[in-house]
Amino acid sequence: MKRLLLSVISFILAYAISIAQEVPAETTFREAPLKKIPVRRTLRVSDFGAVPNDGKNDLPSIEKAVAAAVRAGKGTLLKFDKGNYDLIQADKSKKFLIYLNSSEGLTIDGAGAHFTVRSPRCGFMDLRACKDTIIKDMTIDYDPIPWTEGEIVAVDIPGNSVDVKIRETAPKPEAPNFIETDFCYLIDPQIPGRIKTGAPNHCYSKKITKLSEGVYRFSLKYKIPSPDTYEIGDRFVYLARTGCGGLFGITLCDNVSFINITSYASPAGHYAGALSSQINVLGCKALIKEGRWKGGNADFLHLQQNRIGPWMEGCVIEGISDDSSVIYTRPLFVKDLSSDNVARFVKAAKFDGSKYMPLSEGEVRQGDVLGFFDTDKGEYIAEATVEKILGKGEFKLKNITPDDADIRVLGEGKIPLQVFNLNITRNFVIKNNVYRNSRRYGIYWKGSYGVISGNTFEGLSNEAISIHNESRAPNGPTCRNLYIVSNKIKDCGFESGYRNKYSAASISVHSDSTSYGTTDSESSHRNILIKDNYIEGWNGRAIYARNVENLILSGNKVGSPSPKFAPKADPVKVEYCSNVKQN
Repeated sequence: MKRLLLSVISFILAYAISIAQEVPAETTFREAPLKKIPVRRTLRVSDFGAVPNDGKNDLPSIEKAVAAAVRAGKGTLLKFDKGNYDLIQADKSKKFLIYLNSSEGLTIDGAGAHFTVRSPRCGFMDLRACKDTIIKDMTIDYDPIPWTEGEIVAVDIPGNSVDVKIRETAPKPEAPNFIETDFCYLIDPQIPGRIKTGAPNHCYSKKITKLSEGVYRFSLKYKIPSPDTYEIGDRFVYLARTGCGGLFGITLCDNVSFINITSYASPAGHYAGALSSQINVLGCKALIKEGRWKGGNADFLHLQQNRIGPWMEGCVIEGISDDSSVIYTRPLFVKDLSSDNVARFVKAAKFDGSKYMPLSEGEVRQGDVLGFFDTDKGEYIAEATVEKILGKGEFKLKNITPDDADIRVLGEGKIPLQVFNLNITRNFVIKNNVYRNSRRYGIYWKGSYGVISGNTFEGLSNEAISIHNESRAPNGPTCRNLYIVSNKIKDCGFESGYRNKYSAASISVHSDSTSYGTTDSESSHRNILIKDNYIEGWNGRAIYARNVENLILSGNKVGSPSPKFAPKADPVKVEYCSNVKQN
């Protein structure tokens, strides 16, 4: 009840105000994260046969312990002994090692344990329908690692290939967890994890040929654009990521906390999931292990269709191979609409409308507000409230505003109207985290009613904070009531093609449309405060804001641009916005 009340209050406040220079208390957006559950009984994994440091596969014993802890019910603590546990998934059909289903009031305490995963395609743990659950205090690594790394020894531009000598400590590309067509990219020769300046942020291999012991030819999918793109001596990494499990998978969960977990590798994402609520990632680290050139293979935080958003605090993310923090929603599409405002919706799986999916249970609830987004104009043309749920994907709508809005599909030959549930992908706190030397974006955000504060960004190959929808993906929505305050950004934005983007900036806010890519709308986003941020070593611009209604820029400090790139005309640019205040 408390959680529901906070959500309702937050929703009312967000619609009642435009934007204020003072940032509301974090608990205005959502309740504080779950950090402790009262313990009624304690189980130890050693009682189920898991013995650290013996070199044996501990997974069967851990599976038994986890199942017993779930059955024991609320207030159960499952505790590990310190030491190293070896984990091998014998069932080749499984994407994860440990499956945690329908836990409630459970704490899994690693107590400083170290887990070495010997199955490089498997994620660590998959959580389904878990509630009020804590997983904490452990370190996770992979051996063999789910990528390989080596040095380029030859470049054939006409043949569009590079020859790579694989490091002795890295697995070989013919290992069974690698797929020939996975992606690869270049690492800075001096800074582990950071993409080589001016290099593409990825390329796919078409074919891999073994030339000699430890040397492999990677035939690339995209043409090598210039002689300095791939050079002899460059550091080259090639991922085993496609079809793999992430570190933690999170589906249909509510109020789950990951606390003080350190990882040095992951086959895919780290904390990734969908259709969940209040996912908390606190004091967790994704680090580059000494002697390696990079960290995990994909996003650190990646959440889709979350009703109450994440609380991510005190984390350190370095050297990962994709966006560090991402939240978004897949849009719905109006399949048909009756004269009495009964609408049937489907969900897009692909941009071109060639594949649709049914809605998931609980994805739209009675009382939710739906926003109808015109992807040509890049703005909302209407909002409506769900009065009644008639069936899966079928709803009775009320309070359609404006009442003359056409909320059917758009005209013949156009992409359908995208419909977003404005009650999800919202209510979040992202504070005091460190993002460094990773591929692509630091924070890639399509969420509303929250705060991004006190974070440090350095060495990210694209924008540090990027606030924009993707109508073509399709992902969204655009953002409302967003506070970006007191962040420090240094030396971000240097991958190939970055400067060609009109929106290239350390902090970038803009809207995307299907027809032109850009939109001239002045109200795609609403109510955004960008305040007291410090930006240096910027490329393109320090701050770019477009398509925002009610925008405040206050107290931001802009240092020198990157010495490697000539700056654009203005370090701060605002265009196609309405009701702007700058000081």
